[in-house]
Amino acid sequence: MKDGQIENYINEYGPILFRFCYSLTKDRYLGEELYQDTFLLLLSKKDEIDPDGNVKGYLCTVAARLWKDRKRKYARRFRIAPTYSDELSEIPEEKTTEGEVEKNILKNDIQMAIEELDEIYREVILLQYMGGLSIEEIGEKCNIPIGTVKSRIHYGKKQLKERLEGLGYGPRK
Repeated sequence: MKDGQIENYINEYGPILFRFCYSLTKDRYLGEELYQDTFLLLLSKKDEIDPDGNVKGYLCTVAARLWKDRKRKYARRFRIAPTYSDELSEIPEEKTTEGEVEKNILKNDIQMAIEELDEIYREVILLQYMGGLSIEEIGEKCNIPIGTVKSRIHYGKKQLKERLEGLGYGPRK
């Protein structure tokens, strides 16, 4: 793979990967860090990437694995020396038209509902819908059986539906 192709990947998959990283971390700065680390890893393994393969799925899988590793590291550090942070950051909002405001409200409600999911459900939901991975690919990347992937997607979607219905969204009549 050529360096110019990496720039194309950043332009093509960057926004999707950032949203994925933000959804995993629930924090803008941690999401940015994870995003950058994912592309840095892509640079270091550029010869191993198949440009004809599912690059978006590969990037999301790498980001999910990096996040799991980082969480383990944070948990270990927290047990040794606890730290506290009251800073919660959000993606800045832009001025928009009325229709776009409604769309942004829906997106924010969905994002909040996803963030409230248990991590085992959130990870497979994000890998499937944002990462574009198939059930088989998710099972392979997460080292879990296909039946478990299907189950987690089912229960994750069920929880999402319940949360969104609780916010007033429901089937259209």
